[in-house]
Amino acid sequence: MKGSDATRQIIMAKALQAFVRGRYNEVNVRDIAAGAGISPSVLYYYFPSKEALYTAVIYEALVDLFAKLRSRVTLAPGRPVADMITDLIAVRAPGNLSNDELALYRIAILEWLGSRGETALTRKLREMITERRTIFVTGVSRRDGGPRAMRIAETAYKYMEYETINMLFGVAPFDRIRIREELEVILAGLV
Repeated sequence: MKGSDATRQIIMAKALQAFVRGRYNEVNVRDIAAGAGISPSVLYYYFPSKEALYTAVIYEALVDLFAKLRSRVTLAPGRPVADMITDLIAVRAPGNLSNDELALYRIAILEWLGSRGETALTRKLREMITERRTIFVTGVSRRDGGPRAMRIAETAYKYMEYETINMLFGVAPFDRIRIREELEVILAGLV
C-alpha cells in the first residue's frame, strides 16, 4: 500500500472509531487527526470536510457490514424461503452483532431516515437500500415464481425492517402484529 493510501486508511479507521462511539456533532476532526498521527491539514487533504469524511467512512463501513451479514445467510437454491427469512432476521439480532456493529446499524437507520437532513450519506444509503431490497424481492420472486413469491419477499423485507428498527431504537415503526401475522400466514403456506 502506498503511503498516501495507508494514511487514508488510518484516517478512515480512526474516524470510524470516533463516529460509532459518538454522535456526529460530538466528533472533532482534530481528535481524529491526532489519533491518526497527522495534522488536521493533512486530514483535509484527503477529505475536504468533516461531512465528506463521515460520508466516506460510514458508507464504506456499512457496505462491509451488510456484506458480512449477507454472508451469514445461506441463500442456496432449493433452501426453503422460510429458513432464509428466519436467518436474515436472526443475523441482525443484538446477540449476533458487536457493539460497534450495532452502533453502525443505528447510524445507518438514522441517516436513512434523514435525521440530520438530506445529506449525501442519506441519499447514498437510500439508493443502496432500495437496490438491495429490489435484489432481494426479485431474487425470491424468480426463485419461487409469481406474485405469491413477490408478496412473501415484500412482507419479509418489511418485517425485517420492523425488527431492526425496534431492536435498535425500541420503537415500533408500524403495526408489528399485523405484519408478523401476515408473514406467518405466508410462511405457513410454504411449509
